[in-house]
Amino acid sequence: MPTSTCWQRVSFLPQRWDCDRMTPIEGDPAEFQLIVILSGRGELYDSDGAYPFVAGQTWFVPADLTLAMLQPKEETSLLRITVPDKDGLRGELERMGFEPEAISHVLVA
Repeated sequence: MPTSTCWQRVSFLPQRWDCDRMTPIEGDPAEFQLIVILSGRGELYDSDGAYPFVAGQTWFVPADLTLAMLQPKEETSLLRITVPDKDGLRGELERMGFEPEAISHVLVA
């Protein structure tokens, strides 16, 4: 294990998407995304071209990519993983009625 004392815990926000048609993947200049292909196959498009994907692949979507398009050739399930805005997520969970103790088990301050 590294001896560094500079550890920071990061929370990730996974979203499952089931896609059977062209689907936009919108970027955010403040965060990168990971796209994990669970099942299916097709192509990812950006302004530079098309890239075939198949189940089992993970794609890194950089923060400066404002838009990509996913075109499945068959029904595709994927996980879209981002680093959430912790304050915004905390507020949303509070509005949904979650107790502060429960939220502290999900979000690291």
